[in-house]
Amino acid sequence: MNFDVDGYIGALMDKAKKGLLRDGEVSPKVIIITEGRTMLIDPFDFSDREASKQIIRSAIDMYNGQMVVLIYDSWIGSDPNTFPCFDADRRDALCVYGETKTESMIMLQEYKINGSGSVVFGEFSKTRNPRYGVLRGFFNS
Repeated sequence: MNFDVDGYIGALMDKAKKGLLRDGEVSPKVIIITEGRTMLIDPFDFSDREASKQIIRSAIDMYNGQMVVLIYDSWIGSDPNTFPCFDADRRDALCVYGETKTESMIMLQEYKINGSGSVVFGEFSKTRNPRYGVLRGFFNS
C-alpha cells in the first residue's frame, strides 16, 4: 500500500489548524490506517511517552497498520533534538507526525494565543524522516 505521506499529513494539519482556531486547543489523537479501514483514537493521552509508544505499536501489530499519524501540541525550541522543549523561550506548536514502514514526516505549526484569546499562527516547518522525539519508530521493533 503506497501513501502520499506529505499530502496526507498536510491535509490533516489543515484540519487540525481549523480545530485549533475553532476550539482554542489541540485535541491529541492517533490515526492508524490499515488495508481496509482507518481507526481513530481521540482523545489520546501522550503524557507517558514510552507507554504511548507501546500502545500504538500494539495497535499497529494487532490490526496490521500500514500508516500511523499522531496529532498533538508540544513545546518547541531552537534545537530540534530537544523535543519537547522546556526552555524559558519555548514556543507552542501544533504537531502532525506521519509514519509508514518506509518513511516518516513531521509538520510543525507554531502558534500562540493572544490577549483576546485568538489563535495566531507563526512559522511552519516540515521534516522528512526526523531523528528527534520519542514518539517515532513505530514500525521498527
